[in-house]
Amino acid sequence: MLIGHRGAAALAPENTLAAFQKAISFRVDYVECDIRITADQVPVVFHDRDLKRLTGLTGEISNWHWPDLQRQARILGSEPILSFDELIEYLNTQKVGLFAEIKTPSATESAIKRINEYFFKERVMLGSFYEDVVQMIIQSGLPALQLVDEDEESPEQIIQNACRRGASCIGLPLNLATAGNLHQAKEAHLQTWVWTVNDPHQMKQLAIQGADALITDRPDLFWKALLPL
Repeated sequence: MLIGHRGAAALAPENTLAAFQKAISFRVDYVECDIRITADQVPVVFHDRDLKRLTGLTGEISNWHWPDLQRQARILGSEPILSFDELIEYLNTQKVGLFAEIKTPSATESAIKRINEYFFKERVMLGSFYEDVVQMIIQSGLPALQLVDEDEESPEQIIQNACRRGASCIGLPLNLATAGNLHQAKEAHLQTWVWTVNDPHQMKQLAIQGADALITDRPDLFWKALLPL
């Protein structure tokens, strides 16, 4: 499967409507987004804890109110920040799945509620680096993906824990997507989603090794990379 990372982060401003539209134009199976929550408890589509890198504004997004973000914040000077509701409303008009990474535990309950109320459950995956968040997702009955950090020294243990808890997938960073880890996940009946894969040769090699999904900033390269397979 092909998953557009933050939409298509190398082709349009990340986590914006423009990025998700670009990803869908390259026939992704899922778009990936990041979920944080504002001071007034609105889940929003935004990666960083603070606003500086992407908007030039100061402060953490959790300290801002949604109406103020709507008025003042523009990603890379042009694109508005999306609320999670706005993204769901758009994706409900498209034939594409949604992989939402919950970046902070405080956003978990709101994200789950909105998926249950507004989105097709068979087209969604929720994930997190936080094991307690993944447990909450599992308990909600939604498909759950356990992300593994790039600096994780014991990925084998994370894979075992994810299997024991009942997760559907494991999200391996590229540096830990070894043949051994991919095999262990398969043996544990976990799908393997690998991030972030932007090199065509690595896309092809991971597909050969049996990775179930590739998460990429460059969905435009995917089909050419896998054409000979």
